[in-house]
Amino acid sequence: MARRTVARQLLHDDAVRAAAQVYRERGRYVWLNPDGEKNAELEGCYVDVIASATPGREQAWVVEFETDDSVSESEAASQWVKYGEAFPAWHLAVPVGQFEAARKLVRQCGVSHCSVIMWDRKPGGPHTFWGLPGIEL
Repeated sequence: MARRTVARQLLHDDAVRAAAQVYRERGRYVWLNPDGEKNAELEGCYVDVIASATPGREQAWVVEFETDDSVSESEAASQWVKYGEAFPAWHLAVPVGQFEAARKLVRQCGVSHCSVIMWDRKPGGPHTFWGLPGIEL
């Protein structure tokens, strides 16, 4: 888990909760692990968002959120590589401005089974997500 300032952690957790709301609005089941909480485990990991079309987690969508400061080589080499080993497919949600940096780190660190997706939030506005799995537009 990334070490963030309180302000960055709040941004992260707001994005996690906003993604959960998007899933719930579309009738999906969702489990969250914001701010290092260990509410729901999947394959021995506590990713930020686990969502599914069914009550079970067998075919869940796995989404890990990062903030501007946590898109880093240390995060990629430790956490992202671990998720690539644990899941046949998972999604890394990064702020829009970090998309290319995250893709580069995924390649550089040999992170497996990862799709990089984006999120954004304008000051005082709603969150926007691009590529959130399991959401038909």
